[in-house]
Amino acid sequence: MTKKQYSHLRDNSYSLRHRTFPANLYCVDIDMVELNSNGDPVAVMELKRSDMNNAKEGTDPKNFLNVARKKMADKLGVPYFIVVYSYFSEKLGRIVGAEDGPDVAIDVATYTVVPRNKLAMKLTNEVMKNLSESEYVQFLIALRNN
Repeated sequence: MTKKQYSHLRDNSYSLRHRTFPANLYCVDIDMVELNSNGDPVAVMELKRSDMNNAKEGTDPKNFLNVARKKMADKLGVPYFIVVYSYFSEKLGRIVGAEDGPDVAIDVATYTVVPRNKLAMKLTNEVMKNLSESEYVQFLIALRNN
């Protein structure tokens, strides 16, 4: 069972401060590192909300940050995936975003999984589009069984 998130808030202060440093001091934010039950990494994941302006740019394999994440995943010896997700609320009649808070009911969740390194392409040679939440969870379980 996963732990409940503590605050549902994201502290961007370091990220914003780092952006004021000289241009050649690069860093990358990693959204998720999926782990097995021993705490070993099984995949690096970059998450993109489908309705965000950067979703398309964020899946570009030539994007500087995607290249950096791919290199990290390769050094870890794990697959690297970009996951584009969408959560829809019937009550709101629209896609749910972080600004809606954690208590908004999600009626439909879809996931598109994009493999971005050789290890990921060994697991799925093609983009897996419009996975339901249960299909996505089965994919996450399969990652741990490889």
